[in-house]
Amino acid sequence: MLSAFIGFSLILSGTGKALDPGGTRRAVAQYGLPSGVSRAAALALTLAELVVGSTLVLGFLPLFSSAAAMVLFLAFVVAVSRVLRRGTVMDCHCFGTLTRERAGATTLARLGLFVALTLVVLSRSLISGPQLLAAYALPARPSYWLAALVTGSVAATCLMLLGQMKATLQALRGG
Repeated sequence: MLSAFIGFSLILSGTGKALDPGGTRRAVAQYGLPSGVSRAAALALTLAELVVGSTLVLGFLPLFSSAAAMVLFLAFVVAVSRVLRRGTVMDCHCFGTLTRERAGATTLARLGLFVALTLVVLSRSLISGPQLLAAYALPARPSYWLAALVTGSVAATCLMLLGQMKATLQALRGG
């Protein structure tokens, strides 16, 4: 259920970006990518959101799709934090043409929520038992060590990014 929620959110976001390719390209450039790669990056981002969202909704390769969703959300946190630290006022373009919202504290809060939810889905995928791991030809016993290692690493990264978000919000408030 949780993975479907995240998946549908990514599909909605990717659809909004697909409906506005020019706006997506401009937003990608405003986030700091060189204009020479903004077209390819906008297309790759749109496709990544649609593919990862679809795999989450369908439950296909849950470990890899939840890990890919985590990478997407963490990249978004970094991009939005950089924009806010620079003091750039821009539309976040998070859901493409479907919404208009300035990149700001609300954007970071929403992304923080998605990071936390995706961490839950990723953790469940890692600890889902021998049947999932057998599909990847991994022995069941060491899977718990692997799950603990990956979950701990992702949790540490999330904590660092939450610190980054807090520092960005404090810098925006002038404190």
